[in-house]
Amino acid sequence: MSLTTKKIKGSEQKARRYKKTLGTGVFYNLLDLIGLSKDVITGKYKLDAVEWGIISGTVLYFFIPFDLLPDPIFADDIWFILFTTSQLAGTLKIWRNWKSKMQTKQKEEKKEKKYYRYIDKIRSRVRKDNYDHI
Repeated sequence: MSLTTKKIKGSEQKARRYKKTLGTGVFYNLLDLIGLSKDVITGKYKLDAVEWGIISGTVLYFFIPFDLLPDPIFADDIWFILFTTSQLAGTLKIWRNWKSKMQTKQKEEKKEKKYYRYIDKIRSRVRKDNYDHI
């Protein structure tokens, strides 16, 4: 079974549904794993095969209803999430920094587009005003 965007979305919904049961720390670690998975699947971020196997396996294990202990007993799920985040802490830190830079870049691009739309709007008004007296 492979990790797809549909399964990632399902994992995110399940995580949000059981946020209190998982605990704050585990919940946010899981959201990081899910976010990283989204970026890998969409091709925005690259991971080596071993790291991707561990991360996708953890997210899938959380998503799939058949596991060692029945949901909503999340002891096994929590263990997998904590194990993965502790083993790949460096990878997650690098991804978080990359994600932060990408979000900053997107905000700057959005501001720039808004600025240029504003300038274009002013230019069109000025052109129109220049021809109104004719």
